Amino acid sequence: MASALQYLSEAHIIHGNIAADIVLIYRLDDLPDSTLIKLANIGEIEASSNYAHPERSDVYAFGQFALNLYCLLQSDNNDEYLTKRKNLFHRCLEADENERFTFNELTEDINKFIKEDQSISTCKSH
Repeated sequence: MASALQYLSEAHIIHGNIAADIVLIYRLDDLPDSTLIKLANIGEIEASSNYAHPERSDVYAFGQFALNLYCLLQSDNNDEYLTKRKNLFHRCLEADENERFTFNELTEDINKFIKEDQSISTCKSH
């Protein structure tokens, strides 16, 4: 989802309506790479180059969405796996928009987590 929003951001397009009720998640099978995520309500997005940091409002909305997912997944113990991601999502929610991630920074950090997860998974399977 972050990479799709990064693509929109690079095209100077603001989604402006990222919320849990417009995100559709399809699990095609048990493989991690077989989950499809779609944003509904795409007709309401708009291009903008006048505002100084327009993508930062979409970053904030993504952070809210991701933190809501985190709360659903959070276990009773202080799971380091989820805590690292929670910190990532909180960076999206900085009050000062200049302190928030850009979508480029966000996807870069998410990709680091994915590589780390794959490395851990590979170690556990051997």
